[in-house]
Amino acid sequence: MESTIPANSRESGAAVPEQAQGGSDSQRVLSNSVLLIVRQGLLWGMSGVMLLFLPKYLGAEGLGQYQLAFSLVSMIGVGIALGSRQYLIKEIARDRSVATRYLGASNGLRVILSVVAVLLLVAVVQFGGYTEKEGQVIYVAAILMVAFTMSKLFNGFSHGFEDMQGPAIAEVIGKVVVVAAGIPVLLLTKNVVAYMAVVSGGAIVYMIGSIYYVQKQVPLRISFNLNMMKRIAIGGMPYLFMIAILEMYNNVDVIILRAYTSAEVTGWYSAALQIYKTVEMFPVALTTALLPVLARLHVSDIKTLADIAIKSIGVSALVIVPLSVAVSFLSGELITFLPYPDTFDNSVPLLTLLALTIPPTTFLTVLGTIAISVDKQRIWAYALAATLILDIVLNLIFVPMFDRSHNNGAIGAAITTLVAELIMVAVGVWLMPKGVIGREMKLMLAKVALAAGVMAGISAIGAFTDLWEIPFVILGGFAYLAIVFATKATTVGELRALAETVIKRRRGGAPDEEVGEKA
Repeated sequence: MESTIPANSRESGAAVPEQAQGGSDSQRVLSNSVLLIVRQGLLWGMSGVMLLFLPKYLGAEGLGQYQLAFSLVSMIGVGIALGSRQYLIKEIARDRSVATRYLGASNGLRVILSVVAVLLLVAVVQFGGYTEKEGQVIYVAAILMVAFTMSKLFNGFSHGFEDMQGPAIAEVIGKVVVVAAGIPVLLLTKNVVAYMAVVSGGAIVYMIGSIYYVQKQVPLRISFNLNMMKRIAIGGMPYLFMIAILEMYNNVDVIILRAYTSAEVTGWYSAALQIYKTVEMFPVALTTALLPVLARLHVSDIKTLADIAIKSIGVSALVIVPLSVAVSFLSGELITFLPYPDTFDNSVPLLTLLALTIPPTTFLTVLGTIAISVDKQRIWAYALAATLILDIVLNLIFVPMFDRSHNNGAIGAAITTLVAELIMVAVGVWLMPKGVIGREMKLMLAKVALAAGVMAGISAIGAFTDLWEIPFVILGGFAYLAIVFATKATTVGELRALAETVIKRRRGGAPDEEVGEKA
């Protein structure tokens, strides 16, 4: 890095610029969250469309091959990212004047690392003992790996400017390409390699769109300045460690499952994962909008940081818990409703278990974002590493155990995921800044848990009798809302006040004054 860039932007004396005159931090979180929820809703809808086609036309074996390739490129792709995206979001959010120099060096660094990552992927295929078809899918997925990680780099710069619109549009367009081309390819070929080629093409479109939007904020350039690349690499190391651990944590179950079972069993697990991951819309959208704002508030306004963090956790709890209960109890109905081959009946217990992971996964996403924003990424990474070790050990025990006892080792992988997520949530609570997890928050979560228990009890009546389950789940949902309001876990007045606060945060009745000047 050039010597003109300070080692720590907080020491540079540069003003933190304002994105929009008169806008407030909470308002930005709201507007960006709404935008990202809309984006994620569109992505969710298109993913939902593909859920109708993938298992049916690829079959369990083809879907397992697709999931294996996706898991491998996700883990190896971390080496291209090098943890720099999170580092750059924070640094640019705090001092936007360094953005141009960072972008050039980041591009140069990722070109070099992309070559290394592709070579590593080739070695994995050659020595991993995979079938010829699996190797072909993995090789095509290498294109996806490079294009997607480059897109995330460019989007990181836009997010550092707290601009979510351009990256959202680019990602949606890329997904539209996948759906528009993927459906006819599946219908005509039923070939997993051909479909992976379509997915990789969509990633290229996503990358081109990301380039188009980032150059509106920062001049596009490429630089191989060793000092600058070294600065970015060192700055991203804490995030690299954490993200590498997280990607392994998210994907190692698929690798172990394939090693101990077959592509077909991996396909059963993948079908449940596809449904489970579509529910991640809310926490992903919320935390993407939160990170740059919380990173800036960490150096300027800790009290407001804690306030926004509390609201984020509270809203997440109120929204995601009843959704989790509903998906868990209706897993059989969902799998039956989708036009899957009979072999995917084996996905029902997997979805039942994975749905219960939705609340801890949501809280983990929010808590992890808060931990990063307050510079606790190192200890968060250590906690993730310990949980990863536990996750691997449990998978190595439970996958072969359930493969022998139930001919479905994926049940062991789903149980392991639930246990590991619960442990990480406990760690995340311990890492929260003072004032985030206080008595009020604990009481609210306890009330939500009570309401969820009642909903689960009512839903269980339909699940364990010959009665139709859906009416009982709906009735349980109404009971959940009634208890939430009756116990004052939240009230209509509080929700109205929350909306007003988020739209325009005030101090002593006066509009906020932003820190710094507009760039």
